[in-house]
Amino acid sequence: MFWIPIEHCLFCRKLATVLAFLALYGVPQRYKMRPFRMRKSRRYKQATQMKARQSDQLILDPSGFFVIYTVKDEQKIYLEHYKKDGTLHEVIHGEDPISMASTAVERGLVSTLDHAAYLGRELEKAYLCIMYGSRYIQDEERIF
Repeated sequence: MFWIPIEHCLFCRKLATVLAFLALYGVPQRYKMRPFRMRKSRRYKQATQMKARQSDQLILDPSGFFVIYTVKDEQKIYLEHYKKDGTLHEVIHGEDPISMASTAVERGLVSTLDHAAYLGRELEKAYLCIMYGSRYIQDEERIF
C-alpha cells in the first residue's frame, strides 16, 4: 500500500488548516445553524380549510375500469383496461408504477381525477408487494 505524507497533499494541508482554525476559534457565526421557524403566511390564513372525508357515492369512470395483478416470476405489474361493456381493451405491463400510470393517462384510459388517484394508489401497492414478496390483491386495504 502506498501512503502520501500529509505535507505533500495540498488538499490535506488545507483541510488541516481549516480544522485547526475551527478547533481554536469555533464555527464562524455566519455558518452556524439557526433554528428554523415556520410562519403561517397570510395566504395560508386566508385559504379555506376543511377536513378530508370519504366520498358518499361511487361514480364510475365512463372510459372503463382496470384489473391489476402481479406476476412474481417476472417481477412485473399487469394493468388490464376494460371498456364499460366489459370487453378487454388494452394491457399495460411494467415494473415501474409511475410509468404505467402515465402511460394509462396518455392513452386516454382514465377520464376522472378520482380514478387516476385510485390507479396510482393501487399500482404503488402492487409495486410494494413485488418488492417485499407479498401477494397483491386489488382493493384490499392491508398489503402486508
